[in-house]
Amino acid sequence: MFQVLENGELCDHEHFPEVDLSWDNAEFSTFDEAKRYAVNWFWPYLGYKDIDTFLEINKPYNYSGYGDMAEIREVPS
Repeated sequence: MFQVLENGELCDHEHFPEVDLSWDNAEFSTFDEAKRYAVNWFWPYLGYKDIDTFLEINKPYNYSGYGDMAEIREVPS
């Protein structure tokens, strides 16, 4: 199981109520699914930077330059 996190919180509507309800699940059975979700979640902040630099399992990435952390975390299913 893989989770997409921002500053330690799941990247979904429940944890970030300001986002659209379509962001309803930040937990995935494969890394590729989590990566696709993360690309869409963080794209407005990263633009066309090489977003693959932060898409490594269990490796937090300071995506904003101000200490905001993005992460795909592997957790037991």
